[in-house]
Amino acid sequence: MDAVRFEKQLSTPTQEKLAAEAPLQITVNDVAFTVTMRTPGADRELATGLLFTEGVISAREEILSLVPAPNTLRATIRPAAPSAAKLTQRSLISASSCGVCGKTELCDLDMPVTAIVSGLTLNPSQLAAMQAQMRDNQRLFGETGGMHAAAVFAINGKMLALFEDIGRHNAVDKTVGYLLAENLLPEAALLFVSGRVSYEIVTKTHRAGIPFLAAVSAVSDMAAEMCARLGITLLGFCREDRATAYAHAERLQPDYKHARTA
Repeated sequence: MDAVRFEKQLSTPTQEKLAAEAPLQITVNDVAFTVTMRTPGADRELATGLLFTEGVISAREEILSLVPAPNTLRATIRPAAPSAAKLTQRSLISASSCGVCGKTELCDLDMPVTAIVSGLTLNPSQLAAMQAQMRDNQRLFGETGGMHAAAVFAINGKMLALFEDIGRHNAVDKTVGYLLAENLLPEAALLFVSGRVSYEIVTKTHRAGIPFLAAVSAVSDMAAEMCARLGITLLGFCREDRATAYAHAERLQPDYKHARTA
């Protein structure tokens, strides 16, 4: 769109690319499930990931069909899916920045209770290469400066999937949905997100069974407490050659034998 850039007391007419945001209405078995604000594209992956991370389905085989149309998607799932009977209890509006807006009651936050058990270990030096891969593949962020990204890596550092969206949790759902559809979740070891980590990102990571969660930005206190309880190694402020571990740092094995202490 047309814009005016101000810099050093000079004004310059310019044209700017902006992050796209549009509503997507998802119906499940002809019942209105949610309207989420998202970046158009990968709507099938978004719906698959959302249904999985919200606990509506537990396996990709429970989705019978996904029929997209402009800003709408009709999902049909098996009536015996875990939460098929609860579809009408979810409120309709979910903002692009919030993963809990569709909840109708505090108890709907549905805290997980089973911790992830994993024998995987990670050298913190791998994080820089993973972040570089993620950054190199953030095409929409490069064009707009207004996109979040979520990337999932195998323990050897191979990037399995990356999706961008204006919403942090939408990017995660698209990525998890793709991995679920492609039967790649068993290889998923680390979820890397471009923004901060709060409650909803942790619950989606736990639902996907991913033992490592890393963020370029900060983490909330609730996220750190949940990761400690749920067996997720949580890392924040992962930038270049540094990172801060907030939970389950015992899975991190650096090259050097003794870390420096203050």
